[in-house]
Amino acid sequence: DVVLSITSSGDNILNLLLEEPRAIIAIDVNNVQNAVLELKISGIKSLEHLQFLKLLGETPAQSDERVLLYERVKGLLPEYAKSYWDTHLDTIAEGVCQSGRLGRGFRMYSHLLGEQIDSSLLDKFFTVNTIEEQQVLFDSFPEEPFQDCLRNTVSKDHQAKGLRSAAQLKHVHLSSEEIFASFWERFVRVCRTVPAKYNFYLSWYLRDYQGYDPMKRKTFCPLYLREESFGKLKGLLDRINVVNATLEEFLLAPDITFHKANLSDVFEYLGEPEADALFKLLVSKCAAGGRLAYWNLFCPRKCPPLENVRSLKELSASLHQKDRVYFYGDFFVDEIL
Repeated sequence: DVVLSITSSGDNILNLLLEEPRAIIAIDVNNVQNAVLELKISGIKSLEHLQFLKLLGETPAQSDERVLLYERVKGLLPEYAKSYWDTHLDTIAEGVCQSGRLGRGFRMYSHLLGEQIDSSLLDKFFTVNTIEEQQVLFDSFPEEPFQDCLRNTVSKDHQAKGLRSAAQLKHVHLSSEEIFASFWERFVRVCRTVPAKYNFYLSWYLRDYQGYDPMKRKTFCPLYLREESFGKLKGLLDRINVVNATLEEFLLAPDITFHKANLSDVFEYLGEPEADALFKLLVSKCAAGGRLAYWNLFCPRKCPPLENVRSLKELSASLHQKDRVYFYGDFFVDEIL
């Protein structure tokens, strides 16, 4: 299969690559996101596993060590990515994995929460063995600190200051309190029903990088960062094609066909008519039997009724219930007939 995927930070690209598709088209209109992926690709090609984790800031290292590791990999970067990272060595030094909008949001919440909740209780939450123990421990936490911190970090004012771009908020018509209420409901569900001992996403959110180190807790991290994945990735990297463009620009080119698409929440950036038009364009370029996967965060967006598209509602709901990231309001898988 040929997989079309939004690049974002490249994590999903590299996780998908482990499934050995024939090719992955990593597309993003934001070239910084593509530069992050290119850095990861070059790091996997050039470094050993531990060095790769240090370069990204996924395991402890001195700032100057990270910069030296970058000097070893930059020769493999395409010019646009090399130019970007050469002028952002401070980000390399601090740790790339903690530099994005989402990472800043996680750190804001964990910092506020850490001032009010005993860190040893949070550490215990991520080591309990059963859902029943997890529920009892979560229910013993005072709600108010969690709610106050969440209300603060998800308010539209805070998001507009850097956690979300203006384009991401353009079509959001919910009030800050409505956003908080929906996030709180999702947050409680994940904390009570999704096993925390495997949920490194929730751990990042509640306690930043405390208790997280892929070299010590080897399965408490994304698949592509695990030691057993590293050698396999080295042999598959030539299957990735990185594209800087909008989806519309790419799909309107001749002879474009794909079989699967990971579309993140791109439709949130669009009004409903524009989103419907993009859905139709994607469907026209997707092979029969192919699938589109996408999320809703704040804005309800789904594929308009089309004769050759079937919404896989049971699969979508089942996968959404297992989602370790609490903030998405809905998840859809559509099949092309």
